[in-house]
Amino acid sequence: MILAHISDLHLGKTICHVSMIEEQRHILHQMIKLFVRKRVDVVLIAGDVYDRPIPSEEAVRLLNSFLEELEAAQIEVCMIAGNHDSGSRLEFAKGLLSMAKIHIEGQYHGELAQVELHDAHGPLHVYMLPYTRLTEIRQYLLEGETLETYQDGFRYIIEHTPIDYSKRNILIAHQLIMGSSIPTDSSEELVIGGLDQLDPSIFASFDYVALGHLHKAQSVGQSTIRYAGTPLKYAFGECDQQKTVTLIEMEEKGSCRILTAPIKPLHDMVVLKGQMKDVRDPTLVAMHKEDYVKIILQEQEELLDVATTLRAYYPNLLQVEYARKQTTETQLRLETVEQASPLELFEAFFEERQGMPMSQEQRAYAARKMEQVFQEDIA
Repeated sequence: MILAHISDLHLGKTICHVSMIEEQRHILHQMIKLFVRKRVDVVLIAGDVYDRPIPSEEAVRLLNSFLEELEAAQIEVCMIAGNHDSGSRLEFAKGLLSMAKIHIEGQYHGELAQVELHDAHGPLHVYMLPYTRLTEIRQYLLEGETLETYQDGFRYIIEHTPIDYSKRNILIAHQLIMGSSIPTDSSEELVIGGLDQLDPSIFASFDYVALGHLHKAQSVGQSTIRYAGTPLKYAFGECDQQKTVTLIEMEEKGSCRILTAPIKPLHDMVVLKGQMKDVRDPTLVAMHKEDYVKIILQEQEELLDVATTLRAYYPNLLQVEYARKQTTETQLRLETVEQASPLELFEAFFEERQGMPMSQEQRAYAARKMEQVFQEDIA
């Protein structure tokens, strides 16, 4: 049996107020062709199907079209809700859809939902665990039972599910796993302090764990516990990532081959750095004219209406920033801020904004103005 693992579609997402719906339509259509070419039997969708709990009409229509194409290609679907989804909305009409082999689990209902598949090697059990908070698990505890941590909660769910580990078992989940790589520039919501992190050992007995939540494709703890990542770049911190679809060739018990297939966006996402003359170089413009672009300018002073100027070269420009140089001579350390004078604080602010230290004339002018202000306050 061949399965495809995808996640974090974030249908309906906007970046810098620009809709990604056409990008998403393109990538989903590309996936369908890939699934048919690779003869995929089942698609596992590990949460964050939509970008927000109440999705736009366009996003709903796009998901509907995607599921219809999968059904027409006779590809079974197992899909769970992520933290961006409304679980109750996502699993609407799930009983009817399951008759078309589209299995949706939007909420934890006190037990681990299961779909049983079959191939030449026998049954394959797919367990579906949507994004779940500890408070939701506690609702189903028996009298006298307690759970203190996320780890306790998910261990409770696994241990209270009658899983036959002599058979082949897959888990779909949307949670944060310890040891995973979390980019600093990420559009994903993470709990401060990592209180929602789970040890991968909880899931070690499954033949494959299809994870969603993190936007970078990666395995955690062992090769068979894996994040699929997003199909598109949704933050500039993801520019260097090659987006892929994870394919799983599941044969007899203990035989699980994991492959990745690259997918190509309609428009790539890049960060360009340099002065105005550099980023307007014809060779660079020709390379990235169609991309979604963030430009970090290294000018000494801010320029007027720079975004309009640059958009003539890069129609899909999303963001412009200025690189700020800092020197050790005037940069104030956090621990000394309370002891710094108002003039020293202003000097540090000036240098951060302008990328250069104040001149003697500017420093004298600022000192006179501050003295004047303080005298007026005392009066």
